[in-house]
Amino acid sequence: MKVLVTGRAGFTGSQLVEWLLKEGYDVICLDIFKNYYNPELKRNNVRPFLSERNFKLVEVNILDKDARKRIF
Repeated sequence: MKVLVTGRAGFTGSQLVEWLLKEGYDVICLDIFKNYYNPELKRNNVRPFLSERNFKLVEVNILDKDARKRIF
């Protein structure tokens, strides 16, 4: 089963993704990496999952309609 997680790179999202991956889900994550939450901290949160075969990170604003069409 595929699961979409938005804001994945934040603390809560990273905890959720870790659990989903351990449970065997395919996880697609969207995050915009804006400055209101330190982008470097967010990149550190996502780094451990980048090598997972069932994990995909998409750096995009979920409000971008064209980007959503490309993803889905």
